[in-house]
Amino acid sequence: MNIYPPSILRLATSRLLVLIAVFSCALLPLHAAEIIWDKSSLTLVQERGGYGRMIRLKSGNILCSYECAREVRVRASKDDGSTWEPGGLVARYPHGTAANPEIIQLRNDRDRCF
Repeated sequence: MNIYPPSILRLATSRLLVLIAVFSCALLPLHAAEIIWDKSSLTLVQERGGYGRMIRLKSGNILCSYECAREVRVRASKDDGSTWEPGGLVARYPHGTAANPEIIQLRNDRDRCF
């Protein structure tokens, strides 16, 4: 089982928004601290999305980048991650992989995903 480092944002309500990617390659025992989630707070950002990253923009919105089916995509939330706008395509890699997309916000408030 591969557990990738989470992307964490603190919301205005002091709750945490955590993006976790877990991939299971084999059934191996995992000896780690148990995390118990409040199921009512869970929101799926993208089915089959992987390698997700999030940032809070200067506007207060949250932007999430992820890879899905050899594409880099982004989705935005205007309500602290409760709902997500339809995804937008950033790049398509038909003959390779599109893993680990990162996001930055420039000084002029434009966003870049790479």
